[in-house]
Amino acid sequence: MKKLVFLIWALLPISVASFAQNTPNQPQLYVTLGHISLFVDGKETSPVVTREDILANPTLMALPPANEVLGYKFRMVPGSKDAKLTEPIIVKGAELTTEIKQMLLNQKDARARIFIDEIRVKAGGGEMRARPILLVMQPKK
Repeated sequence: MKKLVFLIWALLPISVASFAQNTPNQPQLYVTLGHISLFVDGKETSPVVTREDILANPTLMALPPANEVLGYKFRMVPGSKDAKLTEPIIVKGAELTTEIKQMLLNQKDARARIFIDEIRVKAGGGEMRARPILLVMQPKK
C-alpha cells in the first residue's frame, strides 16, 4: 500500500504538468505585448521595436481563444558583441515588472533581443502555453 501511495504521489506532478502542455489538435495560442503587432501580412514575425514602444505597451495581452495571461519568463541579450543571455525573470501575471522596465532603461545603446517565453495562459477551461515572443529592440530613429 505504501508503494502505491508513493507511486501516486510521485506521478501526480507529472500528470498535472501535462495539462499545461498543448496537444497537436489544440489551436496555437498567441499573446502580444500591448498593441505591438507580431504579424506582417498574416505571417508571424519578430518585430523591430524601440525601448519606448515596449515601455508604452507593458502588458501581455492574450488573443482569443485564450483569455488571460497567467505568467511568463523574460530574458534578454543586450546589444553588445560579447553579451550573454540574461538570467530569466519569472513573472506572475501579464505586466512587465519594475525590474524588467529598469533593465530596458539601463540599456545604453537601446539594442537588445528580448525573449518572452513559457507564457502561461488561461484557455479552454484550463492552463495552456502560448507561442513565445521575440522582439528586436533598436534605438529610436
